[in-house]
Amino acid sequence: MVSDKLRGSLALMAAALLYGLYGTSLRLMGTVLGPYNAALLDSSVVIGLLAVYFLWHRKQWTAIHSKHWRLFLFWMIVAMPSVFMLFYAFNHLGMGTTYFLFYASMITFSIIWGKVSFGEQIDRYKLAAIGLCLFGLAIIYAISFNRDLLLFGSLALASGVTTSLWNSYSKKLSSHYGGLQLVLVSAVGGVVLGLLGMLLAHEGFPALQFNAWVGIGLNVLTQVGAGWLCLYGFKHLEVQVASVILPLEVVFGSLFGLLLYGEILSWQAVLGGCLIASGAFITPLRNLLTAKPISKSGA
Repeated sequence: MVSDKLRGSLALMAAALLYGLYGTSLRLMGTVLGPYNAALLDSSVVIGLLAVYFLWHRKQWTAIHSKHWRLFLFWMIVAMPSVFMLFYAFNHLGMGTTYFLFYASMITFSIIWGKVSFGEQIDRYKLAAIGLCLFGLAIIYAISFNRDLLLFGSLALASGVTTSLWNSYSKKLSSHYGGLQLVLVSAVGGVVLGLLGMLLAHEGFPALQFNAWVGIGLNVLTQVGAGWLCLYGFKHLEVQVASVILPLEVVFGSLFGLLLYGEILSWQAVLGGCLIASGAFITPLRNLLTAKPISKSGA
């Protein structure tokens, strides 16, 4: 029988596959849309789709308990700025530099936060996985410092921290509410911040081109599919472990770049990808090898 930890690991690997399209979707939207109307559009589509789903499956909706309102509010506030910071970073820095800074900060903060907030221990397997992931990222994306790095690099680092908090606090909510319900609530936050940002920045709606609609479609797929898988994975795994699996997004993103844009992978990309994959697979393989067989009744 497959354990919950192994299911969680596989769910995060599938989420990383979908997240591999994230940088592409933001760049496609960034050619036409600003960050706020992009968030408003794709979050509105997510809300519309999930609202129809819950109208047909009302029993899967759980009324939000009064004691969870503050936690939900904090969770939404933490999630709001992350997408916008990444939007600016992806569109002003190289995708590689953005990925490296984002995941380096997310993994580092998750180690600290998992220890402080959840009392998670750091063993040699986690250290090995973390080391392989960070080393692999460093090999793939050697950072060249320039004037844009200070501002937009700081945004990528901050986005890694807020994403870590969003993932971590989802553990406190996912035991009470379903993953799709949490995705819908998170999308509501995207609409609110999108509207406020458009009003404050005087950002209007441009005429949407085909590539913008493709970007919106990919982003909706990421929000719903990868969002649900990510919430499921963090529900069943420690924050530290789950955060090491997600950098597989970089590997899948590189493969999508090869398939969609003909970007040739360098030897650094291949070597770094192998190291990241090795680090990500340490925990799932450990869970699989150490899983105890289910004894038959009466045996």
